[in-house]
Amino acid sequence: MARQLIDGVGPIFASVFVAEIGDVTRFPGPVQLCSWAGLTPRHRESDTKVHRGRITKQGSTLVRWAAVEAVHRIRRGPLASVRVRVAAPRRQHSQ
Repeated sequence: MARQLIDGVGPIFASVFVAEIGDVTRFPGPVQLCSWAGLTPRHRESDTKVHRGRITKQGSTLVRWAAVEAVHRIRRGPLASVRVRVAAPRRQHSQ
């Protein structure tokens, strides 16, 4: 069996990404792909005030769902530590 190149992404999630995104070379870079999928934070700016909010959720719901599920399945490595760091304040806030 071939080795997984992206932690958390198995054959099912890979199929979702390929089916929904199509030809990935149409995006100049990862920032544009994330923006297309609605995974980038909302950013509003006026003069000296900057407001950064939650992700925009503008784009493919299926790609966003698969990406979130894939990250949630990661238990070790650098991406897992980022997930834990981001989730910690949200857990404290909801309690």
